[in-house]
Order: sequence, then C-alpha cells, then structure tokens
Amino acid sequence: MTIVTGWLPLWALPLLFAAAAAASIVLYRTDRRSCGRLGGWTLTLLRLLLLATIIFILLDPALVETATEQKRGDVLLIVDTSASMGLEDAEGTTASISRIDAVRGLLSSPWLENLEDRFDISLHSLTETIEPLEGPDSLSLDNIGKTDLGTPLLQKALRARREDLAGIILITDGHHNAPGDPRETARSLGALGIPIVALGVGKAERPPDLVLKALEAPRRVFRGDEISAEITLQNTGVETAAVKVNVLDDGREVASFLIDELPGTEISHWPLRFTIDEPGRHKLSIGFEGVKGEALKENNRRETWLEVLDDEAKVLYLAGSPRWEYRYLKNTWDRDDKISLDSHLVPAPPRRKLPPDFPRSPEELARYDAIILGDIEPELFDGRLRKSLREYVEARGGTLVLVAGPDAMPASWAGTSLEELLPIRMASPPPGRGLGAQLARDGAALSLTAAGEEAELCRLLPGRQRNLELWELLPAPRWYHPAAGIVEGSRLLVTAGEEKAPVLASRKLGTGKVFYSGIDSTWRWRLRFGDLLYRRFWGAVIRWAVSEQLNAADSLARLGTNKAVYRFPEDIEISALLENHDGQAASGSLVDAVIRPLSSPQKQLRLRLKPVPASGGRYRGTLPASQYAPLLEDAGLAAAEKTDGFREFEMTLDVSTIAGYSSRPDRARILFAVEPPAQNEALDIYCDSESLEDIAKLSGGVYLHLSEAASAIGRLPEKTRTIERTYTYAALDHPWILAILLVSLLVMEWVARKTLKLV
Repeated sequence: MTIVTGWLPLWALPLLFAAAAAASIVLYRTDRRSCGRLGGWTLTLLRLLLLATIIFILLDPALVETATEQKRGDVLLIVDTSASMGLEDAEGTTASISRIDAVRGLLSSPWLENLEDRFDISLHSLTETIEPLEGPDSLSLDNIGKTDLGTPLLQKALRARREDLAGIILITDGHHNAPGDPRETARSLGALGIPIVALGVGKAERPPDLVLKALEAPRRVFRGDEISAEITLQNTGVETAAVKVNVLDDGREVASFLIDELPGTEISHWPLRFTIDEPGRHKLSIGFEGVKGEALKENNRRETWLEVLDDEAKVLYLAGSPRWEYRYLKNTWDRDDKISLDSHLVPAPPRRKLPPDFPRSPEELARYDAIILGDIEPELFDGRLRKSLREYVEARGGTLVLVAGPDAMPASWAGTSLEELLPIRMASPPPGRGLGAQLARDGAALSLTAAGEEAELCRLLPGRQRNLELWELLPAPRWYHPAAGIVEGSRLLVTAGEEKAPVLASRKLGTGKVFYSGIDSTWRWRLRFGDLLYRRFWGAVIRWAVSEQLNAADSLARLGTNKAVYRFPEDIEISALLENHDGQAASGSLVDAVIRPLSSPQKQLRLRLKPVPASGGRYRGTLPASQYAPLLEDAGLAAAEKTDGFREFEMTLDVSTIAGYSSRPDRARILFAVEPPAQNEALDIYCDSESLEDIAKLSGGVYLHLSEAASAIGRLPEKTRTIERTYTYAALDHPWILAILLVSLLVMEWVARKTLKLV
C-alpha cells in the first residue's frame, strides 16, 4: 500500500506547511494586539486548518493498494428447453418423468453446487436462440418447435473471454432442426479450445416405430400429367406384413398403394405415381394408418400442396438452325397435348432473316407463356423487336428461355441491349467459337448446385440424393458456353466440369423471368436413358415458365401468386390482370389484394397492388413476412405445427373503381398456404446420442448420458488464473466532503473575526 499525489510532488508538502505556519505566525502577532491571546490563537488555528485543507486539495493524494485474486474458469451451462424436452421418457424415482423435469432434478441436486465450487457458472436456455436464466428455478419449457445446436452456441462462446472460458455443458436430447450443421460449429469451437460436454436426456434406444420420414412431390403439374412422388419410410423394429399407403385429396382417397416388402430395420424409399384431373390447388395428405406395435401414429402422414394447371402452355420457339436440340425439342412438344407450340426456323444465308409471320409487337408476344430462342444472333432483331422482348419479360410477366449455341448466342449478344436479359456474365473478350468444345473435350460432367437441388425444374427423379447422383451420370456436353459467372440476383442451378462453369441458370427480371441453358446437347440424354429424362426436364422448364399463370379468373379479372406453398418467412408475390367488359386490358384502377386465413375468416389483410407500366392492365405487389406474420399468431399455426400441416389462406381482389365487383360471389379467388417455420420435433422421441457424440468429439469434449452427469465436472479443463488488481482511493473522489469542509472553515473564521470585532 502506497501514497501518491497528483500534480504536486510529495516533497513539496513540508515546504507548503512551513510556508503556511510562517504566514499564520505573522498573522497571529498582528491579531494578538487587537483581540488578545485567546482570540489570536483561535484565529491562528482556524487559518492553519484552512491552509492545510487547501494544501491537501492541491496535493490530490491517493492511497494505492495492490491485491492478487484467483479467477476461476467460466462454464456456459446451456439447457435445451424446446418442445421435445417435454416428452416423458426420462427415468424418475418411481416412474418416467419429462426430460425437462429430469434436468430440474439435476440442477437442484448437489451436482450444481459441486460445479460452482470449481467454475463460475452462467445458466442459459436454448431453443432457436440462447437466453440467460436467473437460476434453476426459472427453467421452464418453451413451446417452440425448433432447436439450433449450432450457431447460437458459437455466437455465445465468441462473446465470452477466451482465456477464462473452460467449456460448455450442453444438456439436450440432441435433435437439431434448424439451418446449418452443428458439427461445423463443434469444429470451430474445438479450434478455439472450447470443449462441449454434452449430456443426453431421454432414452437413446429408438422405440418400435414406423415413420413417414420424408415426402417429395411436384408443386405444379398439368391436368392429366402423371404425378411422380416419393415417400421415405423409416422402420425401427416394427413387424408388419404390408402397409397400405393412400393419397387423400381433402379427405377423399384418390390413390392407394400396397407396400408388402417393408424392411425391418432400415430406411426405404417408395415411388408413388397417380393423377389428379381437377384443376386448381389441392392439399394432399399422403401416409398410412397406425401399424400394430408402433410407438406413435402422429408421424404416419405428411401433407403437401399441388397445383393442377388446366390451360395448355402457349410456347413460341425461334431457332437459328435445324440442329439436333431444335429437332428433338420440336418433336417432343408437338406430341405433348399440354403444350401449344408455334415454331419458327431462321433460313440459312443468303435469305437470313426472321420469318415474316414471327410476332413482333408486345401484344402479340404477350399471347405466349414462354418464348424460346435457340442460338439467335442479335442482328435478326431490330430495335422495335428488342424493345418488345424486354417489355414481354419485364412488364408483361413473360418467360424467356435461351438455349445457347456455338454460332451466335450468347457470345454475339455481348455489348448489345439483349445482353441485359442474360442471367450470366459474359467473358471479356468474348470466347472464340471453338473454346467451348475444347473445354468440354477434357470432360465436363454436369453437377447440381445447392440451388439446383432445391429447384423443381432440375428434379429428374424423386429423392434428392438419387437426383443428385443422376445428374452426374448424364452424358457430358460436347460444348458449353464459357461464361464468366452469373449476374447478381440470378440462381445458378447446374455447372459443368471441374471449373464449375455455369450452364443452367435462371433469374427474375421485372415481372417476368429468364432461363438460360449454356449447353446444346440435352438431346443426347436420350441415348442412355431414352425419352423419359429429356421430356421430363424440358417439361419441367415449361411448367416453371407457366408457374405464375393467373389461374383464378372471372369475367373481369385474373389473379395468382408465384407459389402455392410458402415457407415462413418467404415473401408472397401477387399478380392480377384487369380487363374491361369488352375483353380489353384495363388500367388506372385501385386494386387491393384481400388475404384471409381460412381458420379465421373474420381476420383480413389488405395489400395495395401497383400497376405495371406498359403491361396491359397487370398489377403486382409483394407481401413481406413481417406483414402477414400477425395472421399466423393464433391457434391456426399452432395446430399446423402439431400436425406437420399448413396454414391456409384465401385471396380475392377488391377493385374500388369497378362498381359492385367486391361483392360479387363469383369473383376470382385463389388459395395458398404457409408451411410451419419448423418441423414437429416433438415426434423425435429418442435421444440422438450419435449426433451428440459427434458434436462433443469434434469440439474436444465428451458425450455422457444425464445419469452420468457426476463425471462431467472432471471432464472440463481447469482455467483458474491469478489476477493482480490495483485499487486506488483518491481524496478528490469525494469532492462534496472537501467542499463542505472548506466552506465550513471559511465560515468559522468569518464568525470568529466578527465576534472579535475584527470586521
């Protein structure tokens, strides 16, 4: 412990006191003559005290103390409080108790005290985020169907002091159902030296159960199309001779299938093929009734939405030469009664120009759902037609499909206004005609990107993994256009070769969209797989092209959304087209989209749609998740989460400038649905010890069952360290006390002088 001073050094203290004493003696001799001996000593004493106080303030002394402390390591104690922790399969003293009660019992036992003797503990709850808890008494179950064992843990650990954090104790049943892989988080924590001691809650053995694990089905088909779906069944020890799977459309059975060779202890995939002829949007329930001996029946069915399109797709096809891609596409679509094809072939030189009957005006082009251009040079399009193409896509909501070729497209589009339509970025300078073939000669196997795996137009087979493998088995292209990349906002679906050259991509452009194929040899898929995959792929492209058809219609308006099903928090894109009584496009109207949940029709939400310039009466609007989220905050969404179902909505138009339209009973109406934001994790009825063991090992920690929690304390490294702390006690930290003392001395001296009649 030492004493230090401020701006005046400590050696100045005797000098200042000597000066103060000398001044007091001189003043004492003067005052003694006027007030006597006692008055003189009184004034002198007060002056000495006053001068001493001033000197004390000027010195600004401080007492400095240095002490050492032992800082224990920090431990994050994180408890999973999501819905699955409410399952009653943990061992109690006399009967099974819920998983969360088992955790409460652990935290109220001496185990927590023993842990606190060695570490500084901070208690937190975990669902999709991590929240602090005041203590074990505040631990409660959250009715949230999502558990994120990844990102929140890493974020919380990064906010802590690295040198003090001894590790994380994670108490959970191990079911992660949020985006991302928790194993990547565990690797990152391991690299930082932060181990996870995972304590599993619940029974690790899977009970006998037959689960419909996954369902894959198309979202849109044409009327009469064969619907190809696939279900994934997981059987855990259920012995059954056969299972009848049926497809229900609004409770009505439309198809059934008998599975009579069900494996006893593994996952199996089963294709389903059926048809639905009634146009519109259908909510399908696919699954089976309860099987004898299984633990749960709630996981036997899944739901999906399907839109059946009634109108045939109107397609305009312009090809620059009669290459094989053109011939096979034309023959395929000519035989498809769901597609109305108008095809045109540009003559060879010297008569190289557009056919005279090729549409040129925006109104003529707008009659088509999709326009396909195959290896067309830009010189064939005059300024008017180029402008019409842009208006067709951007303003009238059309779909443009571009099939590249080595002669002209897209290389010759560089530097023209047509380049702005492309979803790819052109290389500079443009590649030579033979470069694509040269690159493909070394091998250019096709592979799906992450976006391609999700895209329905790339789904050649049901089942994500099988579809991914199939794309790699397709014949490699003999030529592809070497693009520099994709335009911002575009979706890269398929790449070619080791350099991952973009060959299939799509983009939104205004109210329409563009699909780009950088290869010209999809016809070669027929050589190995026949017509099936070739027709399925290009059929999916056309269905994608018409996916935003305005299928709900009355005599004055057409209405549609870009999807039948949305996963919260996706935005909902709404389109409408108004027509006058004579069938001509109407514009200048005030148009509102009115959205109502079917479960609570008294609630509604309105969105003002904006007119699209030069679109012929088209209106568009985007409903963000933040606006429709309040409609989900009722029992409807809670019920949907419990049944792995959907929240259904009805949408109509309110057109204030058309008298009586809003009260018409036959006005256009369309249904869409919102999927639950998380899967039903309460159906995961076992402790996923395998996943927890992986997470613990990757982080450098260990997995233990909750019953082995006593040994968890010794699995964390000691992080106790010695900390030297300095404490400073300065006089000026209390300025009011010094001020009161100084003023009091001044007042006392003044009163004394007044009493002695010196003033």
